[in-house]
Amino acid sequence: MIVACTQELRDEGDLVFVDSEVISQFDGSPNGIFIWFICESAAAKERFREEALSEATRRVRILALKAGMPPSSAETLRSDVTSTEDIIAGGVKLPRSRGHRDYAATRAVADRNSNSMGLR
Repeated sequence: MIVACTQELRDEGDLVFVDSEVISQFDGSPNGIFIWFICESAAAKERFREEALSEATRRVRILALKAGMPPSSAETLRSDVTSTEDIIAGGVKLPRSRGHRDYAATRAVADRNSNSMGLR
């Protein structure tokens, strides 16, 4: 449910993030779900954190409530933001299927990182 809500929010287009990662509880509980909003660059991440993170979290809560999430669970929803640059710098390879709007830019960052580390 939260994955669909974050995708809907991204598709609306007014809050700029390229992807999200939803981390739920191992027991399947709707409480304590965490969302990572993923921006294209470190600069975009900082802008999103300052200008949009609270609003994005609030709107995902509203969408989740409309989709049937219990209000007490929606209140426990938390989030933060990272960037594809940070993820790649941490050694994670981003698959093409993650739904990034600008995969070419993400790939260019990964290639640049690989070249600078002597991996290519």
